[in-house]
Amino acid sequence: MKKITKTKAMLPGALLAALLPACPVPAQTIPEDSPFYHPAAVYGFVAKPPSLDTFYYNDFNRYQADYALTGGSVQSVFYFGSLNGSGNSQTDFNGAAIIGQSRGTFSGQYGGQYDLRRYSGSPHLSNTADQDQTIYVDPGLFPALFPSPNPADYSGFLPSLTAGRNTIEFAALDNSGAAARFSISTKGYSRIKVSFDLALGALYSSAHYRFRASPDNGATWPFQADVYNLSGGHWYNGDAEDNPQPAFDLEDHPEFDDNENFVFEIIPVRNPDGVWENVNGETSPAGGFGFGLYIYIDRFALSGTALPPEESNLLESWREAHFGTTANEGEAADTADPEGDGLPNLLEYALGLDPLHSDSAGSVTIGKTADTGNERLTLSFTRIADPALTYTVEATDDLVSGEWTPVFTSTGGENTAGSYTAEDIDLISDHARRFLRLVVSTEGSTVTGNPFGYITYFSVTGTQLIGVPMVEVSTFAGKIASVSGLTVTVAGESPNISNLLSPNSSYYIEISKDQNGGIYEGTRFDVNTSETIAANNGTIILKLSTENTLEGNPPVALAEANFILRKHILLGDLNTKMPGFFVANDQIALRRDGGTINTFVFNGTSWRQGIAPADSIVLYPGNGLLLARTAAATTEGEFIGAVRCNSFAQPIHLGTQILSEGYPVNSAAEPSDPVSPNRLFTNNSLGTFVDGDTLFAHNPDTDAVVTYTYRVTNNRWAAGIANANALNIFRANKAIYLTTAGNNPDYIQPCPFTP
Repeated sequence: MKKITKTKAMLPGALLAALLPACPVPAQTIPEDSPFYHPAAVYGFVAKPPSLDTFYYNDFNRYQADYALTGGSVQSVFYFGSLNGSGNSQTDFNGAAIIGQSRGTFSGQYGGQYDLRRYSGSPHLSNTADQDQTIYVDPGLFPALFPSPNPADYSGFLPSLTAGRNTIEFAALDNSGAAARFSISTKGYSRIKVSFDLALGALYSSAHYRFRASPDNGATWPFQADVYNLSGGHWYNGDAEDNPQPAFDLEDHPEFDDNENFVFEIIPVRNPDGVWENVNGETSPAGGFGFGLYIYIDRFALSGTALPPEESNLLESWREAHFGTTANEGEAADTADPEGDGLPNLLEYALGLDPLHSDSAGSVTIGKTADTGNERLTLSFTRIADPALTYTVEATDDLVSGEWTPVFTSTGGENTAGSYTAEDIDLISDHARRFLRLVVSTEGSTVTGNPFGYITYFSVTGTQLIGVPMVEVSTFAGKIASVSGLTVTVAGESPNISNLLSPNSSYYIEISKDQNGGIYEGTRFDVNTSETIAANNGTIILKLSTENTLEGNPPVALAEANFILRKHILLGDLNTKMPGFFVANDQIALRRDGGTINTFVFNGTSWRQGIAPADSIVLYPGNGLLLARTAAATTEGEFIGAVRCNSFAQPIHLGTQILSEGYPVNSAAEPSDPVSPNRLFTNNSLGTFVDGDTLFAHNPDTDAVVTYTYRVTNNRWAAGIANANALNIFRANKAIYLTTAGNNPDYIQPCPFTP
């Protein structure tokens, strides 16, 4: 029996159990009351549940083999056993559970690392030239080669010390750089201890080995211990006082605690004199190869002290309740919107909503304070009592290039559950336009809500073109499940749509996100209000309307598209939204229901067409007003509403039309500055204009109405001979009066700002 010499680990506090001379033993029969019985040990080769502090244990009863034939004789080695990785069964052949997860690898004879896992392909015979093509065969898959599941039947093929037991073998006989590596997560445990049974092959195995551990998947090795003069042909397994298991106490290395990248590795080394030496005492000749790795491992175990379970934070618990996971990924991600109602999950959480139910409508509302003459814009929403959240209300005057400035912040203990109304720090009278939005953030995530705001209309006598780009707050938002004729079925756990509609109002749906490459985004369809109410379910009945932006029935390809259901703005709504702005005898001209331009007169309380009431006349999106008045109003008008955040469809038809902007921004037909909003209103972009087309628009400098004429030769709008393409003649609160001999029914303007 050879004398065994060892060294301490290279860092203080690491402990390597002594490996002393031992007699060969055929099997492990360690009584549980033995001081050398490891918590993970098995008795009589029957797997027993390890003690509670063992979080990884493998006795390799699920075995495999690797072989190569050269000249008709066994040249390479057999691997008898396996590590339970992603490709393996989680039970051994006896049905006993394997504990933990391992990513075991073998650094092969000719370089490279090979996963140790089940192999389901055909058997592989290799020659000397391709012995690095390591193949692992599950004996259960090939009964012709391995007719019996009993490993003892293969003792004629294996070294005698493996007879009667299942184990794992690592062998690379002529490669001093080979390594047996166990990559096992220690997540949830501290004060790590490693133990295993070890045997050395009797051929050309090195007699000297280094045992080391890494906290970063092998990048560094802060724990390292060399052991010299090991004997071959028997097990170091703790069956007697003079033959303990290899056991390593890593308690003094907290870097290994709770670590998903923990690695334990065994590599052959030279003796203390720097000479390669095998288990038979033979040394490698000068210039010869180093004696390599030839070891057997069994009952590999990691144990430690279980850490208290991490408490899920409130957001993670919410994810678990709704998505079955705490992870910020997939449909549960903070930025995901699985039900398509326009609110990302983190906003749904922060507003106390259900992320799988389309319930975003009305969750954030815009308003103003009641302090006459000193009104401020307000944003109302619901907070939850999660101190990890930060609620911020931001304000800007310019959606395209303006800076968003915080006007309200709430976090920590300030987050009390319930409705809250945040006020702008500036007065409405201080700005011609103003917008607010809600931003919610937590560690690692920030999501932004859509903006709300107002634009101001100034009271002047004479004629002016008025545009209304603001829209009503959504009545409902969700996802389309299917389309059949004029019937749209809403996806998911949608409410009864009929309960959301008023019989005296007009509605439309607008596609906010399209799954067909965006070709339908921004398109709109009018709702048949009476038939939708009569349907009394989760469907929306549309109607064929000249104001629909697509002719005919909605395409079935709209299935899975996101949409928003909104109320149309009516002439009568202008009186309530801008009280005092309209005065008696004001006249408005607008296109009515896709037909000719009609004139309506304000009698001081309501709108009339002749003697017929006209308050219910619809002001369709994209349609503007021509206002003529003989007396100025006493007040300015602020139109408060929501901001559209998707593309905007605005068909341009042959003839005369009054067009409003789809967004509350100023834009040019084709700006010279690529950052400026582009109305795409020339033949260089999306237009189909012809020579002589004219538009009346307010000059951005003088506010006077100016005539612009289209010139095909240089694709530009001109005031006289001056190029007007780069002028912001498309104003947020103004309209244009267009007369064209062309036709562009598919005109769609992309959203000019980032929502």
